[in-house]
Amino acid sequence: MSIRISLHVTTKDLRYASRISRSAASLLEGGIVDRVVVTGVARGRRAELERSQPRVLFLRMPSAVRGLPGVLATQAIKEIDRTIRVIRLARRLRPIVVTARSAWDLLASWSAAASVGAALVYEPHELESCRNGMNRLRARLVRVIEWVFARRAGACVAVGERIADLYSKRLEIPCFTVLNVPPSLPPVAVSGLRQRAGIGASDRVLAYVGALVEGRGLLDVAEAVRLAGTRWRMVAMGSGPMAARLSEALGDRGGVVAPVASREVVSAIADADLSAVLIEPICESYRLCMPNKLFESLRAGVPVIATDLPELGEFVRRHGVGTVIAAGAGAGAIAEALASVTDERLALWRAAIPRALEVASPTVGSATLVRAYRAAMARHQS
Repeated sequence: MSIRISLHVTTKDLRYASRISRSAASLLEGGIVDRVVVTGVARGRRAELERSQPRVLFLRMPSAVRGLPGVLATQAIKEIDRTIRVIRLARRLRPIVVTARSAWDLLASWSAAASVGAALVYEPHELESCRNGMNRLRARLVRVIEWVFARRAGACVAVGERIADLYSKRLEIPCFTVLNVPPSLPPVAVSGLRQRAGIGASDRVLAYVGALVEGRGLLDVAEAVRLAGTRWRMVAMGSGPMAARLSEALGDRGGVVAPVASREVVSAIADADLSAVLIEPICESYRLCMPNKLFESLRAGVPVIATDLPELGEFVRRHGVGTVIAAGAGAGAIAEALASVTDERLALWRAAIPRALEVASPTVGSATLVRAYRAAMARHQS
């Protein structure tokens, strides 16, 4: 009897691939496949193989053009090289389904699927043509890539209902919504934010977890912590181009600590009082987001202060798991919200979290993902 394999193609850093790990677990538990292989990009010049969990292999493949300038011609050569490597891998593994984790993975994923007669699934993390920092040329290129290749997928899996609706209309294929909710697991032995940042038990900790980039309201939060009173401290757990600026802005009112592996995030932030999910709607993908950090915070039992965006703000208000701030309100409004937080309000928000996680259950998401893959495979066979 042959082994049924699912091949996932991504350019992401596999150290923090929480969504991919959860997708893999769902496919294995749902009986869709017997093994999951995830191929990413190696950090060095050698291929790297890692068994992240039973029956899941992470394979990082080196690029043949590493170190060359990032001009368009070089990027094209890198993509052709990656596509050839993924096709070769697919021919060795003979997967029954191939998953593209972003628009930039579609060419390699579709080519690999076509080479072995496998079904294709598209699982973008965001609204790919409307991401932060994307110029018009790249946005148009992504739309073309999606139009050519994603429309040939058997199904699309999106991270929010509104993004799923947009993709359903744009791609004319079945689209499913799977929120990125971490499963309930035993705590991991990892240092908490207070210990890592040297913050005492009498202070309140406002956590931030994720990339330190524009569009996350980080500098406004840093200023708000200074304005809100002496008890509040901010600890940002992540990395990115804004790390130094944020650290400087916080001064003695908090700090920046290094990220941890995805399986350790929930335990690492569990000692925070509140978590900042203050996404700025600087692009359509951000405006419609349902970010990982929302559900990682809730799984840790930490209420949130979030931007009042169409899906994010609605979720927080409906389930009573924190407070929302109008987009663009600035540091003053955030500071007022922080200053108004009492122990009683924190307790009420924490008490509402278990019910919110029941509604957005990983079990429900897993079942939806299994349906999506079954639908994709059925469409491929028809």
